[in-house]
Amino acid sequence: MTESADSGIPENASWKKEIQLAEGQDSSSVLNKLETLLADNTDNHRWYLCQEGRGIQRSFHFKTFKQTWDFMQAVAEKCKVERHHPEWWNAYNQTFIQWTTHRPKGLTIKDVNMAAFCDQQAAEYDEMAAKAPATKSIFGLFEAEI
Repeated sequence: MTESADSGIPENASWKKEIQLAEGQDSSSVLNKLETLLADNTDNHRWYLCQEGRGIQRSFHFKTFKQTWDFMQAVAEKCKVERHHPEWWNAYNQTFIQWTTHRPKGLTIKDVNMAAFCDQQAAEYDEMAAKAPATKSIFGLFEAEI
């Protein structure tokens, strides 16, 4: 595989062609962190590109509502500090999160850093492994196990 001089990521990585970085971003930093997030797609609840490559999204599944709420609260506190918020939805023990930047439009280092933070928090709050492929929820708002 040939590597890109700017990021060290293989030139033929299919997801790399789809990414829309926000103007002014250091592509090497964003792409290297994004590669780690997208590489762990071995089950049905890891990060995926969305919004035509301008965002990333993921579902989280916990055993109880309390664990889910505590996870969301931890993410919300970090959002205040970073001054960056997700688009998210919650139904009982599931949370769906999308990270993107609206101004300038596209993926930024804040998006990938916050996604990595979500993964860390999910581990701390005992996220459950996916048991079945994701399908649309009854609300039609986010991907969820039914």
